[in-house]
Amino acid sequence: MKYITIVLLIALSACKLNQSKTIEEDSPNKKVHITLSATKTMIGEPWECQLKVKAYSFEEGLLKFEISADELSSENVHFNWEPNGNCMIEIVQRDKDIRTFKLIANEQELQLAEVSN
Repeated sequence: MKYITIVLLIALSACKLNQSKTIEEDSPNKKVHITLSATKTMIGEPWECQLKVKAYSFEEGLLKFEISADELSSENVHFNWEPNGNCMIEIVQRDKDIRTFKLIANEQELQLAEVSN
């Protein structure tokens, strides 16, 4: 019984991890800076994400959410800049579902929100 307990403790501790990721992106005109920061403490758990935007003279904007993905990288996080300076941010999750966030950023306004597909 003692050995089973030790093996279970080792197995459970192997499932824990402290992983963090940061992905940064600038607009083509360099007036907008986006930072996606994410942390995960357990294998299989969703990423706790913070999407921060610093644009023009506005205070930094922040949006918090969870993403169910094995990794966060350029493979599944896409920044699609529009000619007017706005950006569609797409994150592909583990189940291939795509979460989409719309950023409107110009000298007059700054808005960031998740949009339905």
